[in-house]
Amino acid sequence: MSSASTASSSCQPYVSRLDSLADAATTSQPRSSSILGQTAPRPLDSDRLPEPTPSEAEVYLIKFRQWLEFFPFIHLPPDVTAEALHREHPFLWLCIMSVTSMSMPQQAAMRDRVRQDIAQRMIVNHDRTLEMAQGLILLIAWATMSAGPGSKPFLTLYTHMCSCIIYELNLTKFPNEEQFATVCFKAWGGRNVPPSKERTMEERRLVLGFWYITSVCSSFLAKMESMSWTQHMQESLEVLENEREVPSDETLVAIVKAQLVGDEARKLLICDFVGRDYGRPDPDKAPTYVHKKSLLLQLQKIRDTLPPAAASKAVIQMQLFITETQIQSVGLFGGARIPDAPRIDAMYAGLVAARAWYDVLFSIPLSEFIGMPFSLYVQLAQIHALLYRVTTLDDPAWDKEIVRSTADLGNYLDRTIDLFTKAEALYPLRGGPEDVSIFGKCTKVLRNVRSNWEPAIVQQPMGGLPTPNSQVVPGAAPQPTLLVDHSMMPDQDLSADFGDINWMTQVFGPWEL
Repeated sequence: MSSASTASSSCQPYVSRLDSLADAATTSQPRSSSILGQTAPRPLDSDRLPEPTPSEAEVYLIKFRQWLEFFPFIHLPPDVTAEALHREHPFLWLCIMSVTSMSMPQQAAMRDRVRQDIAQRMIVNHDRTLEMAQGLILLIAWATMSAGPGSKPFLTLYTHMCSCIIYELNLTKFPNEEQFATVCFKAWGGRNVPPSKERTMEERRLVLGFWYITSVCSSFLAKMESMSWTQHMQESLEVLENEREVPSDETLVAIVKAQLVGDEARKLLICDFVGRDYGRPDPDKAPTYVHKKSLLLQLQKIRDTLPPAAASKAVIQMQLFITETQIQSVGLFGGARIPDAPRIDAMYAGLVAARAWYDVLFSIPLSEFIGMPFSLYVQLAQIHALLYRVTTLDDPAWDKEIVRSTADLGNYLDRTIDLFTKAEALYPLRGGPEDVSIFGKCTKVLRNVRSNWEPAIVQQPMGGLPTPNSQVVPGAAPQPTLLVDHSMMPDQDLSADFGDINWMTQVFGPWEL
């Protein structure tokens, strides 16, 4: 009973806290962990306003500053108020309010305004500014907070529009590369090329953050690719790492470096399933698993060179562990024949990394978990996919008892459902139907997944040799990498033609347009 009351008190809704936070928003409190304990009445009429009140906006900006710790692609100086941000960067302000507002009608109204602003500024006015790119990256990174009832697909659209801005601003190349490309026009009497500009830290953060989020999105959306990594982007990564203008640069550098390794692993995983040469076997190419050692060494180098403060951050630890699971998965489920010893070693190492990822997830305070970016949900789906495959894999050399004792998928599903249930109680959205928040939808879908996976993950033989009918021979034709089979979904409303990561598409909607 005491634990229940403690959980209840720690999950007090945000609803009644906004007005009491208005004064705190204009002070210089370093962190707002104490914010959750404050309560005050608030008028419900403000839920129908087209945008937050000034006092609410200050609170939402405090909230967003906390969220930025998990994906610091932009630096907001601590003395910048919501009022000043609204005055100087109205589009960025609108995007921040759109993802942090707790009124569903208000969110819907601001989503429409965002689209109208994008159309007017980018298409009609040909506006290509850092502010526009920052706002778009924000909406992509916290897409979990941008998808609501009746919302239109936006992930692929916003990604390509942001890439348009970045390319037109020449942020992926050295500033003098643009001069080199236009030198030939001087011979034809063209105008003088202006001197190259010094790249700002703001621009460096933006392009690195955009590369990271496109790499994450491309791992579950089949209709897009991550931005090509360039020498100038590598220089920007090194500049941020060496100068550390702000402490959060350490986080951005670490997750980008790990994602670079993970992106290479993802390409190898794709080769496992579609073939090294567009589905046709190529005996002249090395099997994918021979690259694992090199990738693991790169990942270990990142771990060894992390600053002590960065090494303890949850978002960096989770990025490292998900990257390790991706590397260890290379070659395991494709058509390549891998010797038993390295195959079993890789599967077990992947299990250990998955367990470590979950340990970090469940150690995150609930108030901080709420603000985790979209990348966390992609990682969660990938971890579930790996655990499901190794738990249900029929292999004479693979002991399922070890799987359950190392990383029990059923237990992790139960704990994840409990986590999302508590998050929904702590962060209730107002003015809409039930089960429409990201946390409510995740809870509903994960319960369906748990129910339908249970026969496979509980009734599988515990150790021993598989039967001849169930045995899967290594090197056989690869199976689709669906996280959930369409036939496993009892809810017909949730069993449409989804992509590779089934439950994520159910949660977020048809973004693959």
